[in-house]
Amino acid sequence: MTTQSIQNLEANSLELYSLAFLLTGNAHRSLQVFNRVLDHDDEETALLGNIAIDRKRIIVEALAAMEMELEASRQRMAGPPADERVVSLPWKCRPRITRAEFEEAVLAIDAFPRWAMLLTIFEGMSLRTAAIWLNADRTLMQAAQRIGIVQLTDNLSRAISSPFFRPAQNRASVPSFN
Repeated sequence: MTTQSIQNLEANSLELYSLAFLLTGNAHRSLQVFNRVLDHDDEETALLGNIAIDRKRIIVEALAAMEMELEASRQRMAGPPADERVVSLPWKCRPRITRAEFEEAVLAIDAFPRWAMLLTIFEGMSLRTAAIWLNADRTLMQAAQRIGIVQLTDNLSRAISSPFFRPAQNRASVPSFN
């Protein structure tokens, strides 16, 4: 690894690990994903220092690590619709949201909607591209993206009355980045 590669890794490692953590929803699995990206021996697959490319590499490894869980979640999404009632949430003005609150809110979302939201909204991937990566049709991706955003909003506003809310599992394993 060159000096430049080491500097790039130091500068971007927290951001890359954080992405792996949000995608996998598990500290152990996210560390495995991060390490797999680091362990590539050849220059072509090692971290390049281009944060956009490095983030895509983290996504690819996380996708491989989450394949079975994503498929199960995708099948749940494609099944009969859950309660379709509109949840009326009171508007709440909040002070700044902490990183820990954000992570907990994201991790409380089921895998497929979480991935749909993170890839399209936070990573800026097109709906079509995300659908290809997640092996889903456009309609399912749109529904998953909407559910992810609604759940994130519900979770952040602490209105746990949403029919989609799923408390974060294994909260003790959530690392703190503060």
